[in-house]
Amino acid sequence: MKALGIAFSDAPDRWCGPRPTLADYLPAIGRLQAYPAIHYAFGHQHLGLTLAAVTAEAMEQIALGRPSPKWMEALRIERFG
Repeated sequence: MKALGIAFSDAPDRWCGPRPTLADYLPAIGRLQAYPAIHYAFGHQHLGLTLAAVTAEAMEQIALGRPSPKWMEALRIERFG
């Protein structure tokens, strides 16, 4: 880190560990197939605030029964089988 010019303490002063994330590093957004009353949107890693508006708009479409964007299919939690 020092060779790159990044200030880094030899003795860390606070814990900074890994963030929980899904296996493919993509968020899970959608409605459960088995329980359609359950809507979910999680796993945005460090981009939760950045993606909050677009996620809210997509969730609104799902909740109102309107067609959701095609890219949403790739974010269904069922992709993990």
